[in-house]
Amino acid sequence: MSMLNQLEHRAWHAPDTLPIKLLRWILAISRLAGQSDITLYATLLTYSSLLAIVPLLALVFALLRSMGIEAFLQGLLKEVLAPMGSEGEKIGDYLMGFISNAQAGYLGSIGLIFLFYTVFMLFYKIEQSLNHLWYINSQRPLRAKFVGYLGALMMTVFIAILALGLNWLTHNDWVTDITSSLPLWASLSLWLAKLLSLVFTALLLALLYSTIPDTDVDFHAAFFGGLFCAVLWFPLTALFAKIFAASHSYSLIYSSFAGIVIALVWLHVLWLLFLSGSLVAYFIQFPELLKPHAMRLLNPAETEYYADCIIKQFIQHFKQGKGVISLREIIAHSGLTHHQVLTILQPFLTAGAVIETHPNSQKYLLSMSDSLLTENKIREIARGTITIRSTKE
Repeated sequence: MSMLNQLEHRAWHAPDTLPIKLLRWILAISRLAGQSDITLYATLLTYSSLLAIVPLLALVFALLRSMGIEAFLQGLLKEVLAPMGSEGEKIGDYLMGFISNAQAGYLGSIGLIFLFYTVFMLFYKIEQSLNHLWYINSQRPLRAKFVGYLGALMMTVFIAILALGLNWLTHNDWVTDITSSLPLWASLSLWLAKLLSLVFTALLLALLYSTIPDTDVDFHAAFFGGLFCAVLWFPLTALFAKIFAASHSYSLIYSSFAGIVIALVWLHVLWLLFLSGSLVAYFIQFPELLKPHAMRLLNPAETEYYADCIIKQFIQHFKQGKGVISLREIIAHSGLTHHQVLTILQPFLTAGAVIETHPNSQKYLLSMSDSLLTENKIREIARGTITIRSTKE
């Protein structure tokens, strides 16, 4: 048993105090991050975002230009790149040049299609990453994916406009003149603006967490995941800025490529933060999975045991007249992951003992008489069928 596992084991046997609960959360997120290749998916999203950032920003700039508030997004872009120092300013200028070229019609129809394809693929990679972290194997139809991505993009732009409007209101000249004569109100308005900015950022991320994964995500869980990212954004930005301000070796070693290297590192850090927020949302929605044994593979005896528990849950639902039972209810009742529950349900779906109400609905019905589902029958179905293949000697 590793040191981290020993610490987590002790934390779960300690009294339920607030510091111990916080330690359990930190250890659970660290454990799942280590098991789920989170850094690999952050690297994948970093590469995908390099291809999609220009068409994505060009689309957003076009929407904001029609509203006459394009300058605010330029300020937001500078704020995001600020931790990279002078290199961030150069990258911001490069991006604005690329965006101007994309909007000026220099691209042909094929180039325009390719740019929109890269945006679609970025959302697809985000969906893949979140599904992997949430142990989801199902896939939505292509049409549903496109509608979901477009809706997430439009809502993201809408919330960004609200955040930019708040930023404009707090930095407007006439507002500054009024608050300058009232020091207390000026201080309160500054803190209120920061708080609202935090909430808007959390809402923006919550929309992505709740709409992109191929499962039902509670909005309150998604919001707290977004709030986790928004709160960590400020100290992480300050730390990153200090590290690169104190290190001059990057400019000496990489010369004119230093900005690209720093941008890659910063993007990777941001995607790591984003994916970590999704893990927070995951554990808020399924707190039973915080326990260290919840994520391990089930042995045959455990598979039969949980299959019996799940089918009895189906039977109880049927007798109570509820009928349909959702995947989320099964997870909450059993304390298993999406993947574990779906693996257990698969032989019952194959045998026709359980049916899914609609494809990818993640809602199930018992389709076999409960009198036939004895313990022996449940175990027999859970073990699956053996396919005998002929072998040539």
